[in-house]
Amino acid sequence: MKFKCMLAGMSLMALTGCETLIVALMPDGTSPGEHSFVSVDLVKELPTSIRHTRKGQDYLRFRMRSDRPLSGDDFNALYVDVSVCPFSETREAFAWGPMTLGNDPLDLPIAEHIPTPEGQYDYFAFMPLRGKFDDRTTNRPSSAGSYDLNEIDADLCFRIIHTTMPKAEFSNIFKVPRSQIAAAFARKKASVSAD
Repeated sequence: MKFKCMLAGMSLMALTGCETLIVALMPDGTSPGEHSFVSVDLVKELPTSIRHTRKGQDYLRFRMRSDRPLSGDDFNALYVDVSVCPFSETREAFAWGPMTLGNDPLDLPIAEHIPTPEGQYDYFAFMPLRGKFDDRTTNRPSSAGSYDLNEIDADLCFRIIHTTMPKAEFSNIFKVPRSQIAAAFARKKASVSAD
């Protein structure tokens, strides 16, 4: 199998055979399942496993819940989609995740998704407070421009994407209420005042 793929560049027939073999070995279009929002808080640091230039801004850390483990042979690559509600691919913001719980979260599905003591499959997603919207339909910046979560008076809508060759599967769209985000800001402000 490895030898066949190494020789793939030698002929169109070999290349086609190799690509077919690779596609056959990829996970099928497994749905990421049903998801829901659990909690949100404001953090100053991203996990060390995220390779990203820190720009001195805070991040929202969302705790979400899946009805199934997001690891194992069923999954290839998982991503978080987020948009101001109602969900629209023409104004998506960037978020990292899904990631395991704990002090040093790791990417799912690479890491093992261990259930909580209550048997729940919870995970983290992280989102910068400020950024630019993208338009997934054109793979270009969105006409909606930039955002600042301190100022947006709207709920956020999330979904999880499982990408496979040649298609993608999506979870349900689930909502994070603006009131919960405002409460996270208030808790952070209160803790700073207390210090």
